Amino acid sequence: MTLRARLIGMLAGLVLLGGTVAFAQSAVRTFTLVGSWELALTPNSPLASPFALQIPGLATFTSDGAVIADVGQIARIGAFFSTAHGIWQPSPVFGRFFVRTISFMTNPNATLRAKRILTMTVAPNANGDQFSGGYTLEVVDPTGAVLFTGSGSVTGDLIPHPLLP
Repeated sequence: MTLRARLIGMLAGLVLLGGTVAFAQSAVRTFTLVGSWELALTPNSPLASPFALQIPGLATFTSDGAVIADVGQIARIGAFFSTAHGIWQPSPVFGRFFVRTISFMTNPNATLRAKRILTMTVAPNANGDQFSGGYTLEVVDPTGAVLFTGSGSVTGDLIPHPLLP
């Protein structure tokens, strides 16, 4: 075989290999959390939690990494929770996302009673329309003293966009 034939064969092989690599890279699906989701948080210790066995919620994740959520907005006598605001971003673990929201618990006179920090690490399913993972919860008073901590599992279902007529 001549040198020219070998070079052409090697070049053809590299082109095919490059095409295969490019195809493999394009076949890897990447998901985001962009959209609105129905959430369900299940505490690890429901008896120790002041909440129900499963805490329903809603969250909207924006394309620029912001999140607005209503999670377990239980109005207790004399105190109210605000809507939660926060951030989401890819986790250091491939295929997972880190989410942190903060909401406020206020007294009837609108003074701050406590701050609730909810942190989640979630992974989407193969279709990108559901996720699951874990969460931690910390409630701190205005001085930063911890009043309550909790943890559990979280699931989410993407709210679909229906086809319009």
